[in-house]
Amino acid sequence: MKLLPRSFSTERPLGTPVCSVQSVNNTELQYQCQWLAGSPPAQLSFPVLSNSSSGAAIFSLNVTAVNTLDGKPVTCIADHPVEKTNCDITARSPAKFLPAVRTTVDSEGKIVVSIRCVSEASPTAAVLWTDGHRALTNGTTYQIISDATQLNIHHYNVSNFLLNNYTCVCRNPLGSQSRQTRLKGPSISDSSLFPNQNGTIITLTWEVPPMSIVTGFDIQMKGPGLLSQNHHGIEDRSASSRFHTIQQKPGSARSTDVFYLDPDLTYRFRVIPKARVTEGEPSKVLKIGPGGGLSGPAIAGIAAGIPCSLLVLLLLLGVVVYLWIYCDNKRSV
Repeated sequence: MKLLPRSFSTERPLGTPVCSVQSVNNTELQYQCQWLAGSPPAQLSFPVLSNSSSGAAIFSLNVTAVNTLDGKPVTCIADHPVEKTNCDITARSPAKFLPAVRTTVDSEGKIVVSIRCVSEASPTAAVLWTDGHRALTNGTTYQIISDATQLNIHHYNVSNFLLNNYTCVCRNPLGSQSRQTRLKGPSISDSSLFPNQNGTIITLTWEVPPMSIVTGFDIQMKGPGLLSQNHHGIEDRSASSRFHTIQQKPGSARSTDVFYLDPDLTYRFRVIPKARVTEGEPSKVLKIGPGGGLSGPAIAGIAAGIPCSLLVLLLLLGVVVYLWIYCDNKRSV
């Protein structure tokens, strides 16, 4: 019995080709192309990188990282009897970035400052952390998350965070970018006050410098007592001639509302930034009300201006007297 030749079917690979690029020992680039399944397997190559290398279904090619590959699209040619297609991949050196700083308090009451550094890069940039003296590793004080993009610093005392400059270096085979973070104590960079139409409710807003360590805020007021609501209506709270805390807000807060002001009276507000028990400099004092007289700086300015005005008047009077005497003498001659 004569055997007939076996026939082979031709089947297109699944989906479309997929391109990627990886780092090898942070010195070489590994370009990879894959187009799986299919009969026969697709033939893959990177002609711009090599005219003599190719592979079936999955193909990888290692090349030395050179500047000319930074930002240059590299095409994988995928050749199959059913279809010929391609995919592109572009390697890029790490881009410039800004560290992001966040402050929390852990279950033990320690301040936790998290510094996050992410630089857009292809291949993904490896991240190294230093404190200006040595590379940082996981321990009691420092914890680095698994992908190394975030450093968590733990301590009870805020002053310990201010001793070092923390640097993150993001590197791939095509280059590196680094940024230094100098942490600051609790502080406020700006604040504002916005009343409602009736002047009975205000909204306080404030800003915090990006590198400032803040876990909470005390909202303080000076002046007449706020009006409080009870079941009989509205009653007056006790007034104060000194600043006192009326609210406490978490470190994530950037605004708060204060209710039931008397629009005919003058109130002063300020915000105190805190890192646990350590207080920073208060914000500028914000005033609302019909006037309340001249401010301290205004009074001081007027007081300083009075002697100057008197001196100018005396000088002018002296000039007038001199001219009068001079003219009188001329007439007498």
